[in-house]
Amino acid sequence: MPDNHDEFFIGYMPKAPSSYASHMRVWAIVFVLAGVLGALLAATSQRPLEDGYFEFGKLRKFEGHLTNLSVPMIAVKAGEKGGFQSPIKSYLLVGLFKHGISADILSMGDGAPIEFEGTFIHRRGLTMVEITDPASVKVSKSGGMGSQMPTTTNISLAGEIIDSKCFLGVMRPATGKVHRACAIRCISGGVPAAFLVRTEDGVESVMLLAGDHLKPLKFDLELVGVPVRIDGMYEVQDNVPILRPSRITRLVPRE
Repeated sequence: MPDNHDEFFIGYMPKAPSSYASHMRVWAIVFVLAGVLGALLAATSQRPLEDGYFEFGKLRKFEGHLTNLSVPMIAVKAGEKGGFQSPIKSYLLVGLFKHGISADILSMGDGAPIEFEGTFIHRRGLTMVEITDPASVKVSKSGGMGSQMPTTTNISLAGEIIDSKCFLGVMRPATGKVHRACAIRCISGGVPAAFLVRTEDGVESVMLLAGDHLKPLKFDLELVGVPVRIDGMYEVQDNVPILRPSRITRLVPRE
């Protein structure tokens, strides 16, 4: 019978047979290329990071007057430092972490002149200020100033209720099921709710949700982070778009 000259390799041998070595080189190259291709596919399939930024740890001084306490804001004069210029600019106000501003600040009343230190949160023309130290809030000596009269219209839009603080730059992503639990906690803690609307072309617009007059908006928190339709009154106050809902309708059944 002819001799069998098939090569085989034992692990403690110093060198693999040539047929083994060439075979393993081919598979090593295949695995490396497959890994690189898989990484490229995974990277290109990811959604781009949302815009918006949070100036964490950077304190600025603000001076203006409280306004629209159903969605607490500070109205500042033109040319206020911070890089966002307009005749009268209103910045949304929130507290630390998942909280709105304190009851002590709200008790100062609509139109109260105030000054304090805070941190900018900004996205797509909307600016929020986190009051990092409530003790820094005091009555300003400059006096108050009037806000622009808002223009109003009735609208009906489909979209998603989100929390404004995370959406404007504190968290990414800040929408959908992955962020729903966080949004519910933020809104329940006093962070102003917002309404995100997307067109068929993917263009997004966001507006703050507010109650009537000085009353905070109250609604079922199970409506956060799911498709809903809101009917209500839309207005723009000092460059801030605001929607005051008269009805909120869930567009998908509860899971």
